[in-house]
Amino acid sequence: DHQRKGHAQWLRSTFFYRLTNAATDHLVLTSLRDDNTGAIEAAKKLYMNKTGVSKPAKESGQMYDYWFVEVKTS
Repeated sequence: DHQRKGHAQWLRSTFFYRLTNAATDHLVLTSLRDDNTGAIEAAKKLYMNKTGVSKPAKESGQMYDYWFVEVKTS
């Protein structure tokens, strides 16, 4: 079981670190289910913001919210 061991956070941080050292700026987009508080907190730590766009999830009563962050090169 890999949950709550920091693996996903490490992968995200490494991904963003590599983007900041790339030759061009990047726009990162993702969708997060509104009840996935762990993923939402991780997105906020990476300075991601909601776009204001949502769509219904297959699960009744759940929504997918779209998030973004602009990654500037160093």
